[in-house]
Amino acid sequence: MPRTQAAGHVALAAGGAVWLLAGVAFVNPQGPAGARDAALRSHRVDMSPFQAAPEQPEVTTGMSWASFASVVAAFGLVAGIATTPVRAEEAAAPATEAAAPVAPVKSGPSNEDQTR
Repeated sequence: MPRTQAAGHVALAAGGAVWLLAGVAFVNPQGPAGARDAALRSHRVDMSPFQAAPEQPEVTTGMSWASFASVVAAFGLVAGIATTPVRAEEAAAPATEAAAPVAPVKSGPSNEDQTR
């Protein structure tokens, strides 16, 4: 068996073992039902009605400097994205000289070298 195949089998076996151990760790163990129910019945819970908190007058606070700075920064970012770039050109610049055509470069051996 090649080495890479053996390593794959070891990794698969390790992954399966971890999967089984994870399943065992998160499954609630099922003990005898009588012992579990008796433990739940032995505790007495006292119930009391919920009481609403006393009403307090509403206090309005002004905007903090941090909130104001974050709003200004957000508007600045939106303005920076929404405006057009400063260096944009309406039309392409005219060419100053006509460029001379360039001959293609040969990368392999030429026909003359092969006939010799």
